[in-house]
Amino acid sequence: MQQDYPAIAGLDAEILAVSVDDLSGAGRAVEELGLEFEILSDPDAEAARAYGVFNLHNNNLPTPATFILDKDGVIRWRYIGKNERTDRPDNDEIIAQLRELS
Repeated sequence: MQQDYPAIAGLDAEILAVSVDDLSGAGRAVEELGLEFEILSDPDAEAARAYGVFNLHNNNLPTPATFILDKDGVIRWRYIGKNERTDRPDNDEIIAQLRELS
């Protein structure tokens, strides 16, 4: 996501990553990777539970998922991973969805 952050920000969008790692792990990732977007720490997976993507693969973990919300907080597009670790949309797909919504 970092390599396409300027294009995403140019579409008046913001990236917020949510991790079940503790806050120190999330902060370390931001620094080490030079990320321009925030990683929010959610060790109890409350966000994953609220968005309905917790334990979808019977592994007691959040499923990789991407949501695009409008300025009112309404989900306008979603991508839910089909496996427990690596299935995510590519950046071009996310950017295309953002363009459709703008």
